[in-house]
Amino acid sequence: MRLFRLTFACLAALLAPARMPAKAEPVELKVMAFNIWRSGVQLSLAQVAAAIKVAKPDMVALREPEDNSRGTADVLGWSYGEPAIAKFTVTAK
Repeated sequence: MRLFRLTFACLAALLAPARMPAKAEPVELKVMAFNIWRSGVQLSLAQVAAAIKVAKPDMVALREPEDNSRGTADVLGWSYGEPAIAKFTVTAK
């Protein structure tokens, strides 16, 4: 019986809520895809930045950026990562 109580106490301690990892809260992100070319004409960085500001996304996947991802991120004051830009720094885990 003593062995049972000891085993139960050990299991209870291991499974106690205080020892359980905290559950991550969900995070909502507004993601936008944006094609910089419009009917064969490339939009200026100012036009792209203005459109992104109006949409208020957290992250933008740029289509056909033609090496303008960094420039667009700089205009917005955002983080750069080819081909996406974001309001926050994105890192691989």
